[in-house]
Amino acid sequence: MSNGYFKIDRKIFESDIWLKTMDLRLFIYLIGQTRWNKEPNTKYKSKGIIIKRGQFLRSYRNLQNDLEYIDNNRIEKYSVMKIKRAVDRLKKQDRIKTETTPLGTLFTVVNYLKYQNIKENDKEACYSTVTAPLQHRDNTNKEKKGKESNIPSNQDLPESYFDLSLKFHKQQKKNEFYHKDFKSKLNYKSPVVKNGAETIDKLIRLDNEPLDEIKKTLRFALTDSFWQKQIISLNGLRNKSKNNGNTKYFNIKNAMKGKHKEKIYSIDDLANLKIKPGQIEKYFNPIGDNKYKPNQEGKELVKRLKNGK
Repeated sequence: MSNGYFKIDRKIFESDIWLKTMDLRLFIYLIGQTRWNKEPNTKYKSKGIIIKRGQFLRSYRNLQNDLEYIDNNRIEKYSVMKIKRAVDRLKKQDRIKTETTPLGTLFTVVNYLKYQNIKENDKEACYSTVTAPLQHRDNTNKEKKGKESNIPSNQDLPESYFDLSLKFHKQQKKNEFYHKDFKSKLNYKSPVVKNGAETIDKLIRLDNEPLDEIKKTLRFALTDSFWQKQIISLNGLRNKSKNNGNTKYFNIKNAMKGKHKEKIYSIDDLANLKIKPGQIEKYFNPIGDNKYKPNQEGKELVKRLKNGK
């Protein structure tokens, strides 16, 4: 590794990784050791290994030595299992990818070229320039051949956030709700879409909410007659309610959980539905205190009985 320097985005101080010492040390170490040269390293080609820009080949045993630290005047090492768990966390957050090889693990910094601002035609790169992907990066931003990415250049956010924001606001426009940005065609550059992507980023980065949960919650909000009127845009999702102190997002999520909660039936409930004792044993599971939870067939039976079939 040649001498030089690499860049770290100041957003690291706001990122959740800043509070996780081991993950932070490992991530910065990988960034600093990652190959910056445009020409791939073919030294181990005979082993089927080619190290490209944005990659670093290292064994976990060597990483133990690389990440040594001093505690109570003693040199300590992380266990291999601890390092592997930290790697798994970085992978889950889309910060890195790994590939097992005969000579060790090939680490890849996600979106290396995009986020470090090294041009493909830069023939005189002499130092590693890294802008770390500090938020949970989504590596699904595969640029189409011959086309530029359609994310606004001033937005350092994954494309999936813009996709979700755009879909949500298009649906609200289709639902004929009013917003000043709905007057024109919506795209990634629309202010309401950009603001929505930033809100999604904050839900993930600051509120520790998984992207899949956000998608489910927004799907529910779009189909719920009450909540679809409360969030015309995503901009106010993190505003806190004066009633319970929760953000609007978590109030929607709790409402979704309440509606999807499985119905529990008492003996009287089953009698009112005219369910026979033999059917109770077949279609319902006892959960104590004369309460019963329907199995899948029981749910269908209740639905038929309520519909008079």
